[in-house]
Amino acid sequence: MAEPVPGSAAVRRRLAFGAAVDSFGTGLLLSTSAVYFVAVIGFGVGEVGVVMSVAGVAGLLGPVPVGRLADRLGLRRVYCGALLLRGAGYLGYAFVTDFRVFVVATCLLRMLDQSTPPLQQSLVGALAEGGERVRTMALVRGVRNTALSAGFLVAGLALAAHTRPAMMAMLIGNGLSFFVLAAVIASLPIPAPASAAPASTAPDGVAGPEAGPDVERSGPPLRHRRFVLLTVSNGLLLLHDSVLFVLLPVWIVTRTSLPAATVAGLLAVNTVLTVLLQLLFSRTERLTHRPGAVLLAAAGFLVAACAVFPAAARLSGGWAVAGCAAAVALLTVGENLHAVAGWQLSFDLAPADRRTEYMAVFNLGLGLQNVVGPALMTSVVLGAGPGGWLLLATLFAGSALACRAAGTVRAPLPVSQGGICHG
Repeated sequence: MAEPVPGSAAVRRRLAFGAAVDSFGTGLLLSTSAVYFVAVIGFGVGEVGVVMSVAGVAGLLGPVPVGRLADRLGLRRVYCGALLLRGAGYLGYAFVTDFRVFVVATCLLRMLDQSTPPLQQSLVGALAEGGERVRTMALVRGVRNTALSAGFLVAGLALAAHTRPAMMAMLIGNGLSFFVLAAVIASLPIPAPASAAPASTAPDGVAGPEAGPDVERSGPPLRHRRFVLLTVSNGLLLLHDSVLFVLLPVWIVTRTSLPAATVAGLLAVNTVLTVLLQLLFSRTERLTHRPGAVLLAAAGFLVAACAVFPAAARLSGGWAVAGCAAAVALLTVGENLHAVAGWQLSFDLAPADRRTEYMAVFNLGLGLQNVVGPALMTSVVLGAGPGGWLLLATLFAGSALACRAAGTVRAPLPVSQGGICHG
């Protein structure tokens, strides 16, 4: 059988298959793990909650060193190694009964979990060029959302059975998914990192798809001021995740007259629309040419959602449901446009020889959002009433402007003046 070439349809199919298997396993895990350790193993609800929070913080420690290792030892080798460790770890996780082992295993697994998304992003960047990168990422995101939902449905059967073997099977299934994904990654034709090239400028003044590292990009990511600004401002934009999964359910129950079951329908709107949008984006090359403009458009949709949500709370019955659905649709469009533009800007600013390390730092924004977002939504935004939505709208608008400013390309210096740092 002929070896697939980077950017080919065969490579995209393999990436999509691997993403589907991975996300299906994640759906099995997310739906059952907490219930398994509380209701079956017998750990306390509060204890499990604290461990999950501590693990979330621990997850911030893994991506950067793993990314740096991938840049030095090779993306394929480190990615496959991390997946094999995750697979073995989750197979053992299903048999944990000691609380101390549970604490250590949960933290280590979360560190590995958080370390692999930057590896995947760097992999897509290595296998595709220009507009093909965003199309491939859009395809992967669409497949992931569909497979995640399928995993939720299957896990629901295990929860209905409520037996130890059924729920253990969900954790074991998640572990096995990483071995399958590792086999997929091992089969891909991953090219060596590209050499430095002069930066190009997209029509809207941000780094274009073929931008190469200038003198400012040649050092470690935490010394790259514009990349740090991009990471922080992108993390603030990612608060739309906390709006959807933390603020929305509580807001529906406490600030509207709608039944709690409405939350499930609104989340379904988000899931279905996300899949459709990713299929659309996978066929749209223009999004890669003007990432700054796409980012501002994303902010516009997010700000509009912040205006529609409080307006919907003033309605009743079917009109209130329609208003909330419209707000979720606006939030979803903004979320998916942001995913395209944010990743494109981060990729354009990352030097080829440190790309995975840079992607790891960029993903810290998501980790910080996971730590800060829930408290911000429940303690500040919800408590402030309509003023809370105004605060969110301001955060989204300001963060988008900061992201775009971080991605703006100044006149680059010749590579010979700065060179590439291989440290």
